[in-house]
Amino acid sequence: MRSATFGVVVFVHQDLSRSAQAVRHWAEARCAVLVNVDRAITPSAHDRFLQDLGDLQQVKFCAQQRREWGHGAL
Repeated sequence: MRSATFGVVVFVHQDLSRSAQAVRHWAEARCAVLVNVDRAITPSAHDRFLQDLGDLQQVKFCAQQRREWGHGAL
């Protein structure tokens, strides 16, 4: 029997340190994680966020896009 992998999509708008904690929690629980960081986040903050999570193999990042709360689609 094959096992399934649970996956999580995370939209990051602000509070990158808390977002990194949540992403790390899911990843360390063996979940696949896809992260979209809002384009409004500064490049330096975005780079730090990527660096903070760079050790997690199952975390993937998509291209930054501008997102508004409650608007957008997967």
